[in-house]
Amino acid sequence: MKKRTICIRVISFLLVFVILFLLLTEVMQDKRISGEYNPTTKIRGFYAQQKNQLDFVFLGSSQVYADIAPGVLWRDFGMTSYDFTANEQPLWITYYYMKEVLKYQKPKAVVVDVFTAYMDSYMDEGVNHFSLDDMPFSMNKLKAIHASVPKELRYSYYFTLAKYHTTWMDMNAEKFTAAFQYADDPMKGYSPFVFARSYEAQAKQEILEQSGKTEIPEMSRIWIDRMIALANEENVPIVFMKTPNGNAEREMLYNSLEEYFVQKQVPFLNLNEVFDGEAHLNCLQAEKVSQYVGAYLTRHYPYEDKRGTQRYEDFERAAVLFDRYRQKCASVNADDFSGYFASVTNPEQMIVAITAKGKGSYTNEQLDTLRSLGLEAGLDETGGNYAALIYDGTVLFEQYGPDEIQFDTSCKDMAVSVGVGTDEEGETSCFMKLNGHDCSIDLNGFNVVIYDTMLDEIYELISFDAAKEYAIVRK
Repeated sequence: MKKRTICIRVISFLLVFVILFLLLTEVMQDKRISGEYNPTTKIRGFYAQQKNQLDFVFLGSSQVYADIAPGVLWRDFGMTSYDFTANEQPLWITYYYMKEVLKYQKPKAVVVDVFTAYMDSYMDEGVNHFSLDDMPFSMNKLKAIHASVPKELRYSYYFTLAKYHTTWMDMNAEKFTAAFQYADDPMKGYSPFVFARSYEAQAKQEILEQSGKTEIPEMSRIWIDRMIALANEENVPIVFMKTPNGNAEREMLYNSLEEYFVQKQVPFLNLNEVFDGEAHLNCLQAEKVSQYVGAYLTRHYPYEDKRGTQRYEDFERAAVLFDRYRQKCASVNADDFSGYFASVTNPEQMIVAITAKGKGSYTNEQLDTLRSLGLEAGLDETGGNYAALIYDGTVLFEQYGPDEIQFDTSCKDMAVSVGVGTDEEGETSCFMKLNGHDCSIDLNGFNVVIYDTMLDEIYELISFDAAKEYAIVRK
């Protein structure tokens, strides 16, 4: 009886120890959940998708999640899709991601980007952790670790606590919560890159003229073959692609891959030969690439257009979010007064503050632009101060005159203060404060702050400088 009691106690202790160890491991494991490079959000988000609901799944590196927007594919084609990717992911890990896809989904096709086909050896430890840490524990994950990590380093992938035992110093409530949930990524794996960039109308000439070839690295070729074989075994079409990155030297590898895929009788979309690009496209160019890919998939792989169907509100949400980021990106890329405000096409859940001070030779075009926002814009050349505040498309405040101006209100639980006053040095100063933080550049001319309450982001700090013929000044 005594031995039995001891046995029960030992087993109970071991069981409690294992449970606590697993919980501690999950809590301490690093969570990459913020910014554009957030593989934890993207990977765990895939496992939160309803089973067998995805028409298409995109696999590969960060160039996929920067360039293919599932929100656009839903908005324009009614297809459900997901970017199941991680930063710099080598093809031998992509193979195991593809196996994960086929465990949970029955897509009309899987689409694999070949950016990392130049690799022929193990990747850096950090890159591997990006791809492997957030995969649920399974035999598939163990095989992925075995294929991707040198033997002497595998222990930190089997037991991640060995690597992340100091992450408690960077712990917060959001990361703690993420340890216990696989929440849907509202962007469906896509990262919106918002920056100013002028792309050419088509692929660069140096890309189109590149006829050279370089040998496909053996290790990458082996895993490409395995992905093709897996697709055949599972009776799921596979499409290889390269999103545009504008690299003429790397195009020689893609030329070799194109020839190889012809031999293997599998499709290859080399978008370098269609679009101008770079490592990560901004939202405006990503929209064009996504539309091109969506049209191709629609032509070759029949699926049901699910727009207007219940159960797909999360994809509609992805489309709405993409449009907000696209709108922000359009403003960031605008180069004149009217162009900047023309991008504000959907004022809902948006705060727009405009201030001006001193004399100004305002053009009719500028005044008409302000009036298109619902403002009176009663400005003239006699000098004076101006302040206006718009929220949700409604003008909350507008005032013009020689006196100081201040208007305080609350927009979506945020304290907002806008106006023109006098600074500590006695100079006239424009301000637009959000929760006490001044977001105005304060130049002579128009100072503008646009805050999207849906995205919880400021577009940018911007002024149209009267001293420089109202040229845009950004900060």
